[in-house]
Amino acid sequence: EVSIQINNKSYIFKKLIYHNKLLLLSENYSEIIMEQNKIIYNNRQSNLPNYNSLEKYVNSSSNKQKSSLILFSIKNIKDIITTNNITNYKLIMAIKKQLNKSANKDDKLLFHLKRGLFAIVIKNRHIYEEQTKFIDDYLNELKASLLKDINLSFEFIVGVINVDQNVLSENILLKNIIDTVLNVAYKYDGNKIIFYDNKLKVDLIASETIKKDLEKGIKNKEFVMYLQPIYNLDTNKVVKYEALLRWNNEKYINTSPLTYIKIAEEYKLIYELGFLIIEETTKLAAKINDKDVTITINVSPKELGNLGFANKLLSEISKNNILPSKIGIEITETSLIEATPNALDNINKIRSKGINIYLDDFGTGYSSLINLRDFPVDYIKIDRSFVSNMECNVIDEKITASLIALAHSLNLKVIAEGVETKEQSDKLKSMGCQLIQGYYFSKPLPFEELFKKN
Repeated sequence: EVSIQINNKSYIFKKLIYHNKLLLLSENYSEIIMEQNKIIYNNRQSNLPNYNSLEKYVNSSSNKQKSSLILFSIKNIKDIITTNNITNYKLIMAIKKQLNKSANKDDKLLFHLKRGLFAIVIKNRHIYEEQTKFIDDYLNELKASLLKDINLSFEFIVGVINVDQNVLSENILLKNIIDTVLNVAYKYDGNKIIFYDNKLKVDLIASETIKKDLEKGIKNKEFVMYLQPIYNLDTNKVVKYEALLRWNNEKYINTSPLTYIKIAEEYKLIYELGFLIIEETTKLAAKINDKDVTITINVSPKELGNLGFANKLLSEISKNNILPSKIGIEITETSLIEATPNALDNINKIRSKGINIYLDDFGTGYSSLINLRDFPVDYIKIDRSFVSNMECNVIDEKITASLIALAHSLNLKVIAEGVETKEQSDKLKSMGCQLIQGYYFSKPLPFEELFKKN
């Protein structure tokens, strides 16, 4: 016999050898299965049925009649818990108590999908946009109850999925349908109940297709880096390049990288794709003999917050035997606003090795000046929207001049993006901006073509 611990309980198994395989038999088998099912199909905090339970329910043959799935997601749950000194458990139990009142009927089921996301299934009916008054009533009762029980006000993101044979036969995971509805609902900031309709279905099917192609593309290394030169107007030399992703696949050759990068982020493929970008860019940096030339890499907020980001970057720099100063990292203001402790640790770690940080699209975020004061940044890149309008808009011209002066006063270097004419280049030089990037000098090009040209 052998004793095995499962969920802090000891179970006695008999050991048997059958056809050269070790079998473990237990008299408590049914009890173990019950324990496993509880872990698999129930949320550990609320003990309510979870995502797995919901999928099992809607996909079971007996439940494939029409039903409606109402999603309730708490807005900004992390901030609420942090700023109001309330435990996640207390909040979840208060919501469970009130939603149970609404769902505790034969035609309704309550599920707790994750942290601040709950779902009510209404059996044997679909809900349409003109029939949402009872959802508003649910929300009002829920908000009043939470205000009374824990003295806090909440806002909710709400979505509705009408489930039937057609939805279930689309070969799309229910979880992805839920995520799609909630992503749209968040864009409306909770001011609109979002329904899963044909447009969202078409968008989701397109996203799923790109996701599958991305997985293949990453595996087959179909992605290449184009380089766009950054010129120093004082020396008339290229001093930097920005590495820009391109998908070397006929289907996506003319697709904006923003499209598939967004999908990569949604499906958590951005980490693999980001590592591939680092690998390819550091290889290109090793091919450029000039030690004073830097290649910058665009990094998303999610990548920046990844524990392994700094180590991967430094490892590839070492592997390709290049100076850390030959690589720069471009981040957006969003990266700084949403910066996690991991992200800040990564920034500080790579800066300590000599890698500069470039703040991209500067001037478009509401907190630009705060970011310059509070975060470790070496360069700012003035957004192309100001540069392109300088010649016809006096206000944009003054804003651009002010941004350049501000950066210099803080000992930051400035790069102007989107320069397309000689007039823009001359104007920027007169404002004290030495570094210029844009189609006036060169569009992004493959490494071989760029260096053949030069």
